[in-house]
Amino acid sequence: MTLFGPRGKPGRYLAGILVNYLERRENLVLMGTGDRNSWPVWDEGTVAHLLGLTKSEVHPRPGLRDDLKFDQPPAGRPPGSTFRWVTWIDSEKLWEDFGRKLDWALREEGTK
Repeated sequence: MTLFGPRGKPGRYLAGILVNYLERRENLVLMGTGDRNSWPVWDEGTVAHLLGLTKSEVHPRPGLRDDLKFDQPPAGRPPGSTFRWVTWIDSEKLWEDFGRKLDWALREEGTK
């Protein structure tokens, strides 16, 4: 709420969606973070990568076990099957960008 709340109706709306989802799906939060006080940032990481605000490494694609843990690449995996692992996010620039967009939405709301 600290980032979104002061940004008027658009900010409160987005914060409300996030808080409501996290309250309804607490089991997913705990599975992903192991902590009730942590908030997952699934989509934010994707957005940061698309905006060029990440560093990443390429690794062989692992398998996914039934317990949702990664396994070494399974035998027989075609050569060249890789994935990109994000190792760093410029979170300051990401949230500044998001704040500017919320401010823009707030100004647009005021012109209607």
